[in-house]
Amino acid sequence: MSHPDVRTAERIRVHYEVERELADRLRNSSRSDRRDLYSLVYDELFERVPDHPQLTRKVSAEDTRVQLELQMRFLRHFLRPGITFLEIGAGDCSLSVEIARTARRVYALDVSESISALAEHPANLERVISDGVSIIPELDHALEWCENEIITQHQDRAQEEADLRGWFTRILGSEGDAAELIAHCERLEVEAGETIVRAGEEASSMHFILDGRVGVMVPANADGGMTRVRSLGRYTTIGEMGLVSQAPRSATIEAEVSSVLYVLSRPQFDALKRDTPILGQKLLTYFVSVMAERLSFANRMIAVLRR
Repeated sequence: MSHPDVRTAERIRVHYEVERELADRLRNSSRSDRRDLYSLVYDELFERVPDHPQLTRKVSAEDTRVQLELQMRFLRHFLRPGITFLEIGAGDCSLSVEIARTARRVYALDVSESISALAEHPANLERVISDGVSIIPELDHALEWCENEIITQHQDRAQEEADLRGWFTRILGSEGDAAELIAHCERLEVEAGETIVRAGEEASSMHFILDGRVGVMVPANADGGMTRVRSLGRYTTIGEMGLVSQAPRSATIEAEVSSVLYVLSRPQFDALKRDTPILGQKLLTYFVSVMAERLSFANRMIAVLRR
């Protein structure tokens, strides 16, 4: 549903001048500066143009539903189960969330966290915040640059997905089950020193470590001190005990190096058990084997400390 702009011609002119000034600032900035500038210029835009339609327009839930249905009516002609979908300028991600019901993977791209705000989203939807744009004067060269970037990124991600699929196939004994588990997981990339989970928190998910290394730390005293007890590397898991027992997390997990993990949330785990019970049983069997190995490791550590 359209909403006419009721501002005066003078206010629309002011809006235009501000947007042009900010666009020039972005265009003339270096690539390294552009990422931080995106959110800053949007904040400045809304501050200098307080009657900006995005701030003043009252959009009802019904308006949103109608607009989404119009978009879906067009896109349904192209949607097939198992596709990968990219939305550029995803905003509130409502379209991406709807597409995720059909697509295997959805990428919601925007330029600022403040623009693309989404508290919860399906496991097969990944929000991507762009690190800037390149200004290329000729269309042919711009398209060639885009193709090369897509190919490079696809090759890296394709290898990662192949590694993940191979690992899950070894765990579950079936490529079909591996693909089903991947569809229920969400990719998570963390930097060295970043905390992944904290002791005492609700165990609302578990993590498969595909690449990197994390440290396991447990509370050492009442003052909040932590003792590192173990490192875990690629092709290991964290949080499976809490996911099964629904007990609070017993340890804090921190990335020791840049790492890539795949997260299985409790809602996705419950859905997997309900919709594919055989796969759910295979996962539980794997969890038991992991817990048994870790219990054996703890017993060996205790034996060494008693000597």
